[in-house]
Amino acid sequence: METETKLLLKFYSLEVTYWLSFGSFTAYAGTFVLSKGMSPSMLSVMLAGYMLCAFFGQFFWGSLCDRLNTNKNTFRIGNLLLILLYICIYFSSNLSLTIILYGMLGFVQPPLASNLDTWLLKSFRHRPQVFGPARGCASLGFALFMLGFGYLIQHQGFYVMLIAAFFFIMMNLLISSSIPDSPKLVSGSKMSVKDIGALSKVPRYVFLLIVLFFLGFAISPLNNLKIILLTRVGGNVSYQGFDSFMACFSQFPFFFLAGKLSRFKVNHRLLLCSILPLCSMIITFLAVSPTMVIMGSVITAISYGILLPTTREIVTKNVSSSLQTTGHGVSDAIYGSFSGVLSLVMVGQIIDNYGIKIVLLICMTLQSVAIMMVTLKLKKTQAESIPMGLFVNEPSVPIETILVNCEEEILS
Repeated sequence: METETKLLLKFYSLEVTYWLSFGSFTAYAGTFVLSKGMSPSMLSVMLAGYMLCAFFGQFFWGSLCDRLNTNKNTFRIGNLLLILLYICIYFSSNLSLTIILYGMLGFVQPPLASNLDTWLLKSFRHRPQVFGPARGCASLGFALFMLGFGYLIQHQGFYVMLIAAFFFIMMNLLISSSIPDSPKLVSGSKMSVKDIGALSKVPRYVFLLIVLFFLGFAISPLNNLKIILLTRVGGNVSYQGFDSFMACFSQFPFFFLAGKLSRFKVNHRLLLCSILPLCSMIITFLAVSPTMVIMGSVITAISYGILLPTTREIVTKNVSSSLQTTGHGVSDAIYGSFSGVLSLVMVGQIIDNYGIKIVLLICMTLQSVAIMMVTLKLKKTQAESIPMGLFVNEPSVPIETILVNCEEEILS
């Protein structure tokens, strides 16, 4: 039986290669289709289709994993489907067909990330703190890769996307074959609608989903229409690669610090994750150069570096183990898919008719709603004098003790 250290290193490697397979093709798919003549409004439709299919895909693949009690097999099947879809999208000469194929890609790809994270958390269920560093390694690897890959596309052509994607997917299959499947914590009985409906009866989980919806709705245009934001101020695909590098490089320390940050109450972390994207939107709105857009991306990435481990923590501690993959998948779908669909469907026509700045103003307004919700919840909790976090039981700590601890840490 292999040691936990070797197993953890394999998961770290798998997280890196999975996200590099994403970065080598999907991250530049918008730029690729724009180069083939697709309009910004059609691009919004394509991205919305991707997210809509991702939303349903999270339910399908998450339920399949939980029902069959396997994360490994579904992950490997998903990777085989990925390379097939990448090839079809690259060689598609019909923009309408490309939109359909990209929607199919959305059905497969985002659920793979949730599947992989759940596989890791289940395999180290007594050491959940390993998740942050695992995603931190992925962010660092993604950052270093994206630093040069945009430049490579700019000077060699889009064909390198397909070559790199094929290589990293083969690595995914090779590494995953050497990792044991997730422990069978519960029987693999067929999941019922009643089981999935049980998620809606967990107040802490439901509140998280509502907050994630508003966050995702507001952030989606910034993440998915990056090339439009950059070209508006003189940038190109090379700047897009540097943007991704700076964002992920800034993000990975916060994944590594997830264990340290968990000492702060969850509602405080959620409030911070709501405020930071608003700051990013303001900077992007005022941007007159690619550098300012990149600064906004860095702030958004830092926010996500705190938000994702917090979300994983909430789901792991509040959702039944039999619904873990589904619980993680639904939270990812609400934040990255469902809210994004509504957002991108709305902004496509707005960009064509009124420009990207109006979109940013709308996003800032919706982001303020998320801030208000978390603030009101925080005030309500304080008013009721409940000595625990919003989602996790935590003992009340006197301010004197906090100050002493801070002083000791500084001195050490």
